[in-house]
Amino acid sequence: MKLETFRFRSFCSGEDYKSQKMFIYDAVLINAAYVITTGFIMSGYLLLLGASDFLAALINNSASFSAILCVFSFVIFEKLAYRKTMLISLNIISRTLLMLILVIPFIFDSDRTIFLFIAMTVITSDIVFSIYRVGWLVWIMDIAPVRNRTNYVYMRMFYLRCAFSIVTLASGFILDIFDKGYTGFLILFLFSYVLSILDVIVLKGIREKPFSVDVKSKSLESFLTPLKVKAYRDYLVFIFLFYFSFFISSAFMPVYMIKYLEFDYKFILSMNVLSLLAMIFSNLIWMRIENKKGGNYVLIVSSLMQATGVFMTAFLTNSTFYILYFSSVITGMGAGGFNTTSFTYRYELMPEVGRTIYESWFYLVFGVATLMAPFAANLIIRFLPEFTTVVFQYSKLQLLFMISALLLCLTVLFTSVKKHKDKTKNVPA
Repeated sequence: MKLETFRFRSFCSGEDYKSQKMFIYDAVLINAAYVITTGFIMSGYLLLLGASDFLAALINNSASFSAILCVFSFVIFEKLAYRKTMLISLNIISRTLLMLILVIPFIFDSDRTIFLFIAMTVITSDIVFSIYRVGWLVWIMDIAPVRNRTNYVYMRMFYLRCAFSIVTLASGFILDIFDKGYTGFLILFLFSYVLSILDVIVLKGIREKPFSVDVKSKSLESFLTPLKVKAYRDYLVFIFLFYFSFFISSAFMPVYMIKYLEFDYKFILSMNVLSLLAMIFSNLIWMRIENKKGGNYVLIVSSLMQATGVFMTAFLTNSTFYILYFSSVITGMGAGGFNTTSFTYRYELMPEVGRTIYESWFYLVFGVATLMAPFAANLIIRFLPEFTTVVFQYSKLQLLFMISALLLCLTVLFTSVKKHKDKTKNVPA
């Protein structure tokens, strides 16, 4: 791969060159800060405090299902020609709220009260961040080079995944050095907050173009506009089924590895890094495939790769830990194409005006799917048989992973997103 490919001038251009470049710095900082306070690390903190499996799984999905309430954020954003000050304020509020979960255990004596306030604080923080994210992504795509948008998004993803990898790997070692105790989590959360402050400084230096103000954005007709576009409506159905199927197993993955298999954090998070590396190295490959065969093709193939990774995880036990190496790579490669293409694909389906409404609908559907998933998984687990063999040491969770993989495959086979062309010219404004 030529070094020129990775230089900013190869995918940043025009009068917004500086802002495009700064949005890459922003991606590195905020995503590095974000990964330290979500996923396995958040679940690990809750399990350290004695949370139940279901609560750990539910809060693990909080960053996703909190997006439900941001569906009405368009009422605010579509009335504002300038949104930068509000977005930065939302960013600061969200990240500051999250820091409060470090002190809650010292304020209350009752475990029930502690977990209630932690859950409320995390969910509130995630709701605020979800509202921020809608306006933030529209801001990014407004600044991104029009003719080179797909390549810009892919390269932005490349840099943020590199940051993900470094911070994730370091986090695992820090937690294990401090014997998986409170001190390790304290260090990580404080470092995350420092990165968040640096991100705010970067955002302040990014130019903001005035947005077109939609005076009709409060009307029901305007709110329902995305559902009138068949291509976008079918895309939302696909997104709902995909993430519902995926998060049925994903929500319980940290619980399975931390509580039941008792893997060290450095091993778990190093597997996350392996997955991220697979995303990074597949990034440019997916970009070329999308340019040649279109976004639909990438969505289908990458979805099936993630289903394969989930299915392999169903056979993961203490004696078959090596499976995680292969499943992490396959899932990572699939996610590398899916995450980026699902983003660029929906922007192909959106009009230039009123994008906040379309983006809000995406996060509504995404949030509902990820909220329903842990509840559905918890219900399914109750009806699954419990037995022990050489292959199935924790049968209920392992069978859950198989069901998740099967649902992912069925989603790809029966949803109609694959039938549409990549570009929809007749999208109503």
